[in-house]
Amino acid sequence: MQKFQEIHSIVDDLSVRLGGVGEEWLTSSESSPKYFEFTPIEMYAITERLRLPEPTAPGEWEYHENRLGSDLKMQLIMRTSR
Repeated sequence: MQKFQEIHSIVDDLSVRLGGVGEEWLTSSESSPKYFEFTPIEMYAITERLRLPEPTAPGEWEYHENRLGSDLKMQLIMRTSR
């Protein structure tokens, strides 16, 4: 149960953050490619969240994580060195 709460918290935070800049960022990236960086734990949380049933919480969110996935035109995954 704790794992699912953490996944929801991470993805909900991303949804709120992207809700504030998402539309503008997607529109401006049509003219010149831009990249939004996710940490490995954020990518893991998004992947796990898509496997869980809906909804994350009652009510409307500014930007929904499923919409994020459908609005992306390209995803680049880069390996980071430690």
